[in-house]
Amino acid sequence: MDQVGERGRHGGPSWEVLPPGRRPGVAAAAGKRGPLEEDGTPATNRAGHERAAEGRVGGMLREFQKFLFRGNLMDLAVAVVIGTAFGGVVTALVKDLLTPLIAALVGQPNFSKLSFTVHHSTFAYGDFINALVSFVLVAAAVFYAVVVPTTMLTKRLTKPAAAPPPPATKACPECCSQIPAAARRCAFCTSVVA
Repeated sequence: MDQVGERGRHGGPSWEVLPPGRRPGVAAAAGKRGPLEEDGTPATNRAGHERAAEGRVGGMLREFQKFLFRGNLMDLAVAVVIGTAFGGVVTALVKDLLTPLIAALVGQPNFSKLSFTVHHSTFAYGDFINALVSFVLVAAAVFYAVVVPTTMLTKRLTKPAAAPPPPATKACPECCSQIPAAARRCAFCTSVVA
C-alpha cells in the first residue's frame, strides 16, 4: 500500500492509504477521489485525451507551416530551382559552344580516348582531362556570367560610405595628453597648441 501525504487541518501531514496500482494524482492530492475504474485506477476522460492529442497534432502542424513559410526556406527553394535550371544552361554552354571551340584550337574534341598501359593496367587520363576541362569551363562561365555582373551591379547600387567624422580630440605636442580638437592651449601643460 502506498501512502500519499497531504496537509491536515492543522498544517501537519495526514496520510491516505491507496489501493495497489493506484497512483497519487491531482484529485488524490487535493483530498478528492475522482471516478474509478473497476480495477481501482482513476477513470480517464477519453474525449479529453483525444482533444489533447488533436491539440498536439494541430500545434505541430502550425509549427510545420511556420517552418515552411519562413523567408529563408522559401528563398532557398527558389535558389535551388533557379540553380538547377541555370546548371542546364551552363552545361549546354560548355558542351555545345566552349568545348568545340577548344577542340578547334587543340585539334581533338574529346580526350576520353587518351590512355596508357602499364603491366596490363590501363590508365585513362583522357577522362580526367575531360573532367578538368569541363570544370574549368563551367567555373569560368559561372564567374563571367554571374559573379562579375552581380559584383558590378552591387557596386552601382550601393551608396559610398560617408566620410568619418573628424576626431574629437588631438594630442598635445608638448605633453602628449589628449585635448579637445578645437583647443588652442593644453589644459595639462598650458602650452600653446596651433
